[in-house]
Amino acid sequence: MSESVLVTGASGYLGGEIVRTLRARGAEVIAAGRGEDADIAADMTDEDGFRRALDGRAFDAIVHAAATVPKSAAGYGDEDAVVASVAMAETAARVAADRGAALHLISSMTVYPADAPLPVGEDAATGAPTSAYAAGKRRAEHVAATAGRGFAIRAPGLFGGARAGGLVGNLRAALQRGEAPRLPDAPLQWAAMDIRDAAEAVAALTVCEASEFAPVNIGYAGEISVSRLVELAREAFRTVAPYEVPHPPFAFDLSRFEALTGARAEAFDAAMLRYFREADDAA
Repeated sequence: MSESVLVTGASGYLGGEIVRTLRARGAEVIAAGRGEDADIAADMTDEDGFRRALDGRAFDAIVHAAATVPKSAAGYGDEDAVVASVAMAETAARVAADRGAALHLISSMTVYPADAPLPVGEDAATGAPTSAYAAGKRRAEHVAATAGRGFAIRAPGLFGGARAGGLVGNLRAALQRGEAPRLPDAPLQWAAMDIRDAAEAVAALTVCEASEFAPVNIGYAGEISVSRLVELAREAFRTVAPYEVPHPPFAFDLSRFEALTGARAEAFDAAMLRYFREADDAA
C-alpha cells in the first residue's frame, strides 16, 4: 500500500485503530484529530481552520471517522450532536471534492430499520430512521456522496481495544473471573465487531477503486445475536452461565464488501471464539 490517506477523528476509538492499521500496511497517513497524538489539530466544525491545517499536505483518500458518538442510550436522541456530525461530514465532502480524493465515511448499521429482511443488504436503508443518531448517519451519507466517489462504510457496534466495557467486553471479563455476567434483561437486536477487524476492513476498502459513491456493509458473516454470543462464551469458557432471554438474530449481506476487496468475511462464531479464547489464553 503506497497511498496517502487523511484520517479524521484519528484521536478517537475507531479512528486511532484505523491509523495504526493503515500504517502497519505501509500507507502514508495524516492523522487529524483533537488529541496530542494527531499530526494536525482538527476541529472539523471549523472548515476554514481545517483547510488551513491541511495546507501543503497531499492525500489520495480521506477516511472520515470524526463524529459525535453517543455515550449512552439517551445520546441517540441528541439533535445537537447530529448537527455537529453532519457539519463535519460536509467539511470532509467539500475538501475531498476540491482535492479530487475519495471519501470513505464511517457510517453505522443504525441506518437500517429493525424489520429489514435478513441478511440486510445496502439497499435496505429506507423508511423512517429509528433515532436522531440514525437519521444523522443517513444525512451524513447523503452529504458524503457529494464528494463524488468513495464508500459509506456501514459498521456494527464495536468492542475490544481501549474500550474495556460494553456487552462483549463485560461478558468476557466476568467469565474470565468466574463471575456471573450482567446481560440484557429484554430481547435486543444486536451486532458487533472487534475494533481490530473493523479497522482491517476499512483499510481494505481504502485501497479499492471507487468510481462513484456507494454504501458498503462490514461485519461478520452468518447470524449474529446476543443469544448466540452467550452460547459461544459458554463454549469458550467451559461454563454453564445460565441465561434464558431469547434475542432476535441479525445478519449482514457482505457480498459487496467481498466483491470489492476479494476477501472472505469471517464468520461471527469464529471471530467471537477467537476473542474469548484470547482472554482464556492470557489468564
